[in-house]
Amino acid sequence: MNMVKILKSGYSKQFVRRCPECATDFIYMRYDVKSKRGYGQQIYYSIECPQCHATMKATFEDYTGDYTDETDEE
Repeated sequence: MNMVKILKSGYSKQFVRRCPECATDFIYMRYDVKSKRGYGQQIYYSIECPQCHATMKATFEDYTGDYTDETDEE
């Protein structure tokens, strides 16, 4: 008998991304990601940089907390 066990929901995880336009490192969550169907019904996931608003591919790289906290909260 197979039993599926969720270790941590993807909607409660934090992910990290570096913007290729302005080099800002930022943290995002699954609900921040936008999805769009492309050619052949393939789904594309994107995220917007909070600094320069560039759109980039969401990589879903886990945030481990090893970045220094240099936040510029406005």
